[in-house]
Amino acid sequence: MVRILIADDHPAVRRSLRSMVQSRSDWDLCGEAADGLDALEKARELKPDVILLDISMPRMNGIEAPTDSQGNSAVRDTDCHPARIPAGRSPR
Repeated sequence: MVRILIADDHPAVRRSLRSMVQSRSDWDLCGEAADGLDALEKARELKPDVILLDISMPRMNGIEAPTDSQGNSAVRDTDCHPARIPAGRSPR
């Protein structure tokens, strides 16, 4: 089972990603976050296998969230995948 954390500041995008993740029996949605700082805190707490990150979020974007101030991985043993979904399109 692959544990996935979703991080996006748009509820509609999170809802769409949630639906996609929940449609797979081998994926487990372990959490959601509305900004990069929340994503980092939840990643440390929930220890997901994969984090789907929006690259444009408040408080800390999806590029900054996976690394600490020295550029080192802030969430060990987790694959982080920053993504930009064009406005008006939902993920498939």
